[in-house]
Amino acid sequence: MRSSIDAHSVANNIRMTRTVRRNSSALLVEGSKDVRVYRNLIDENACDVTPADGKRNALGALSLLRKSGERGIVVIIDSDFSVIEGSEIADPDVFVTDAHDLEGMLLQSPALPKLLVEYDLGPEEFGSNLADSLANAVRPLGYLRFASSKFRLHLDFKNIDFSAFARLIPTLGVDVGSLAMEVARKNAACGGTHDDLVRAI
Repeated sequence: MRSSIDAHSVANNIRMTRTVRRNSSALLVEGSKDVRVYRNLIDENACDVTPADGKRNALGALSLLRKSGERGIVVIIDSDFSVIEGSEIADPDVFVTDAHDLEGMLLQSPALPKLLVEYDLGPEEFGSNLADSLANAVRPLGYLRFASSKFRLHLDFKNIDFSAFARLIPTLGVDVGSLAMEVARKNAACGGTHDDLVRAI
């Protein structure tokens, strides 16, 4: 069913919602996880949050809705690698996350220390700045994701087993060889070998 979702179906969903809620505004986000977060930040009596199943669909739906004269629509998308690639979007109706994605923004918020308290851990146990420690620890994974995007390797990172390469001792980090092995194992069809992925990192 997911493959049938495109910009047209997202735009039509907004139009159908507006036949019932004529005066509501619309917030388009990339996915269902985003919906769960942003619903806590808006007035649901005045705004409907709709997942678009990806950045391209969200932006495409906005364009289609503009052409048909719909108003009161904004989009929130992940920054991803736009800053690095110099491909930032300048549109008054499109808001881009300050960090790489929503999760990156959450790491910079007070939410993470509160979560650690639930596990009887303090942020100081991971260094003076937990967000920076985590960012540095996962940098090799970020490099590989960027290489996949830049060189169109089409690597899928959704089902990788983080425990296969994450290291907590002696310091928080990622074992590059194990990361490459895990990603290569889950992406056998891409044709990239373990050594290819290490070189990409």
